[in-house]
Amino acid sequence: MSEQTDGKYALFEVVLAPQLGPPPHIHSREDEAFYIQEGSIEFYLDEQTVVATPGTFLHSPKGQLHSFKNIGSVPAKMLI
Repeated sequence: MSEQTDGKYALFEVVLAPQLGPPPHIHSREDEAFYIQEGSIEFYLDEQTVVATPGTFLHSPKGQLHSFKNIGSVPAKMLI
């Protein structure tokens, strides 16, 4: 509940179809973190490219240009 976290925490499980992901973007108010559960997801974090597989945890602080894409041929799953 937002009153327990002062509206500063959310958790989503995302299933990402093959070859899809959001365009590069920046969050101005919140950090974002990713925990890969299934599949291979390519992340762009500013100038760095990371291929994340199950068990990988990544953090994108507010203000960082980032995007990601499922580079596999099957759906990928992650917690955001």
